Amino acid sequence: MNKINNYTLSFIIICLINSNLLGIIFPYIINNSYYSFIYTLLLSFIISIILILLFYKLLNTLPSKNIFEKINIIYENKTSKVIKGILLLIFLLNSSLVFFRFSSFVANEYLTETPSIIICLLLSLPIFISSKKDINTLGRIASSIVYATSIMFIFSRLSLIPHISIDNLKPIVFDNPFNILKDSLVVSILNIGPLFTMLVISKENIINNKNTLKAIILSYIFSFLLITIILLTIIGVLGIDISKIYTYPSYMVLKNINILNFIKNVQNFSVLFWIMFMSFTSSFNLSIIRKELNVKNNKILFIIFFLISIFIFSKESIINRYNNLYALLPFYLYLFLIIILFTSLLIYLCKSK
Repeated sequence: MNKINNYTLSFIIICLINSNLLGIIFPYIINNSYYSFIYTLLLSFIISIILILLFYKLLNTLPSKNIFEKINIIYENKTSKVIKGILLLIFLLNSSLVFFRFSSFVANEYLTETPSIIICLLLSLPIFISSKKDINTLGRIASSIVYATSIMFIFSRLSLIPHISIDNLKPIVFDNPFNILKDSLVVSILNIGPLFTMLVISKENIINNKNTLKAIILSYIFSFLLITIILLTIIGVLGIDISKIYTYPSYMVLKNINILNFIKNVQNFSVLFWIMFMSFTSSFNLSIIRKELNVKNNKILFIIFFLISIFIFSKESIINRYNNLYALLPFYLYLFLIIILFTSLLIYLCKSK
């Protein structure tokens, strides 16, 4: 794999972390934390920092190897193949779940009359094409997305200030500590879980890797501030009770932007960048699979990804019907990924003694 610098790493991490915001993290916090959302955010920040330190410990273990090479060393031959197969399946399902969320958004908000199979086909093609690029190319794509999103974010938040009511943020209450802890854990895993896919890059392939932990933490802090400001804006404009009605409350808030009756429909431009975050994450996960399996027949991988995405898309009514299933599916996927990697770390440390 080509070497990357900390700046490229940071941009990729920001894209991965923010891929679960639209239609997943925001609705989950609003529907579950309610007026305790501030405490959920603060505790999730602490848990996320702990998870980042775990990630860094994994990155430092056998620093010249990526995660698949580490597994070859930690486990016996047959076991390593099973573990690697599970990881690749997690990456594939994760790619499809993220793809489902943004294709579902496009279908519900823009292409309501278009068959789901056509939507999936049109949206999956650019994702699959970009998954063929190397890590540096993906990094340049990520940097473009982050810069463009930051500009649009500043513009949209400033434009929404007149629509924010402080009363909508009240009261801020401390709910059952167990519920806050549970919700914080879910939000943390959804935020930091995608970071663990970066273990496909070995530490020695990161230029100036002595500053890598600092770059990762700063990337997370940037993303956390982004999440906090957006959530405060959503609740400040709509109020919690109204926010709970919408699957995409952040999109509904952006519809309030109307400058001098001239600049309208800003939400369509703003939400485009969040879609790009999600499409980038799908591409990144597919690129991992392509590289590890050394896929030569691109059609087979595309067909598998497309069929899984169509299957998940066809279950949209079920996913939306059951409370929190839209968030719990990716949560359990990332949780399983972290458990596998953490267990592997413990096994390696035990063997080393």
